[in-house]
Amino acid sequence: MNYKNFLKDFLFIFSFMTYLSFSIFSRSFYYKYFYAGHIFTYIVMFCFLLLLLKELIASQITLREILSFLICLFMFMIIRHWNNTPIAALPIFIFSGRNVNLERVLKAAIVTSLASLVVIILSAKLGIITDHVGVSQFRIRHYLGFTYILFPSAIFFNITAMIIYIYKDKLKLTLLMLLLLGNYYFYVMTRSNLSFYLAVVLIILSFFARKNNFKSHFAFLSCFSYIIFFVISYLIIRNYSPSNLWMYHLNLILENRIALGQESLDLFGIHLFGSDVQWQGFGLDFNNGVVPIGNYLYVDNFYINILQQYGIIYTFLFILFLTILLFKSYKKKNYYMVIILSMFAIHGLIDDLMDTLYYNTFLLAIGTALFKTTDMKQKSIVKVVNKLKVEKENKTEKKLRN
Repeated sequence: MNYKNFLKDFLFIFSFMTYLSFSIFSRSFYYKYFYAGHIFTYIVMFCFLLLLLKELIASQITLREILSFLICLFMFMIIRHWNNTPIAALPIFIFSGRNVNLERVLKAAIVTSLASLVVIILSAKLGIITDHVGVSQFRIRHYLGFTYILFPSAIFFNITAMIIYIYKDKLKLTLLMLLLLGNYYFYVMTRSNLSFYLAVVLIILSFFARKNNFKSHFAFLSCFSYIIFFVISYLIIRNYSPSNLWMYHLNLILENRIALGQESLDLFGIHLFGSDVQWQGFGLDFNNGVVPIGNYLYVDNFYINILQQYGIIYTFLFILFLTILLFKSYKKKNYYMVIILSMFAIHGLIDDLMDTLYYNTFLLAIGTALFKTTDMKQKSIVKVVNKLKVEKENKTEKKLRN
């Protein structure tokens, strides 16, 4: 392997593993140990420095890369304006990971995510950190050391998707059964229905894809999944009326999520570049595990969530990038990527966790699909300038001869 390529990959993967592990721990009760003094923010800044070093070592200045960087920087600034630096790291990692082998990154992410998840759960079981237990609709639900009930199952769903993608056609029935048992464990402990049922669907579809029975026309329709679900989400939430019988029952099934989404739209509206949305969720206080007091108002729908937080332009770009990624994957007959991204699109209907790398590591594929530059296609600014200089010198010589 070329030395520069090795160093480039190492710096990115080490930076990403550091960011990923601390991000997962930040969703647990361990966060209180490194929250003081904004330690996590400093860790993220250290990761950014590693990414900058990687760019200085291996990057070539091209018009494509400049445009890609400006788009990602714009998205970073939008998120950072309304949120914190760790959350805003998403577009930076997407850009920096454009020329890094995706499967190699996913393998590192599987190890990091699984190790972090195991450490947090064992810590909760051993009493090192809090294992909050809640009761909802006569169901006992363990938080497993996390500050919100859906976090552990969402992380394991992401791990399941990454393992399936890495193995692809080499998937064994034994491995699929182990993944199913793992997801069932989190379902029993947390009663997180969505992650479990989607994991089951993902495992079944992956089995058929392994047998080459996955229909290409279904894959083609899946390319529009983010656009379709965004439009459906907005139209239903915006036009919700309890007097409409099917809407009323759908809202009951979704535990009042539609009505809460409409209330949020009425209260905070939609803006071009986002707004300071003040939602109140049921996430636990990481210092003492107390459920917050106040009127609950939170938008679990991923599409409406980012639309209100980060605005129309950011949402348009984000959905556009994911749609292009799906189409490129479809054209390459990478049906595993199409299946997995489609599952995340469905997940986003009632779960807002899909826009973070620790719950959806496949967002890095945006960089490799849209921003990647190859040696054969690269036309650096330096090369263009040199060519212009040579042409100018040739013209000058011709004039002197004449």
